[in-house]
Amino acid sequence: AICQRLVMAMGGMIAASRRPEGGVCMTVQLGFEAVCGEVETLGKGYDESVMITALHKLNVLLVEDDDINRMVSRSFLEEFGHQVTAVAEAESAIRLLEESDFDIILTDISLPGMDGLEFTQAVRALADTQKAQLPIVAISAHVLKQEVDYYQRSGISAFLGKPYEPEKLNEVLQRSFSYNRIDNPTLIQVPAIEKVDCHDILLRDVEVIGFDIVNEMVELFLNSSRETVVQIHHSIEAQRWQDLIQQAHKLKGAASSIGLHELWQLATELELAAENDCPELLKLQPKLDIVYEQDCKMLTAVWTEIQSQHNKESAGGVLPGPGAL
Repeated sequence: AICQRLVMAMGGMIAASRRPEGGVCMTVQLGFEAVCGEVETLGKGYDESVMITALHKLNVLLVEDDDINRMVSRSFLEEFGHQVTAVAEAESAIRLLEESDFDIILTDISLPGMDGLEFTQAVRALADTQKAQLPIVAISAHVLKQEVDYYQRSGISAFLGKPYEPEKLNEVLQRSFSYNRIDNPTLIQVPAIEKVDCHDILLRDVEVIGFDIVNEMVELFLNSSRETVVQIHHSIEAQRWQDLIQQAHKLKGAASSIGLHELWQLATELELAAENDCPELLKLQPKLDIVYEQDCKMLTAVWTEIQSQHNKESAGGVLPGPGAL
């Protein structure tokens, strides 16, 4: 925690990963203005022709309809020193853009009403040419390869797959901002992280954004998700497929943020089945309550364990890393 605060104060990023042979590998990234010649690039797997010479504190417009995802993304961004204005609808975001100045936009693709692509096209059509050219980073749980060209033509600057590491979020924002400043049209794509269990995700979030915020996030999920499950049942029984798509997507996003993979998978299948008017819906519905209750029980047990460990460690100001419990 001390190292994290020092690195953040310098405008950098710090990450931890477990080594196969044991132990933890700590990675620190710091950006500095280039004094002479070349400078190391930030991250791997990107176009090496673009060099980032500094890490920027950005004024971010966040557009995310899910309460939990919005809380998580906002907390990550603020922890990295960015200023964040968050809204739940694209229509509200357009009004804010007309009234205020921002450096970059972070938006979910699946939004109620005007979706992320329609929102992007509306931004690109703004009368203020400077605002119309703002970099736009889209978040999506699944993006098909054949969709990439269409999304780029729509004006998307970058994609970040869900779920994502907080350091990767900041990295994508930094690189998208730098690309935009030099008018580079390359679309940045960052896939979702591989499966990480609920325990490790919650510990990571506690380390990055703090115990209190994560506790609020867990309570919000447990208090609000049950109503979403009830609404999913009602939509299936009434054959309201568009409502079902929105509700399943909401449940999928919330489950993904907390690492509830069984529930995430089932919500994804429900969403896809509704989109394709698939008869598999009738087979999936009975599983929903079972999987939901199992995952909520697991979440409660995991969070209780982390709370107990946090209370023991709080006097020393240190929380153990993933896998330590």
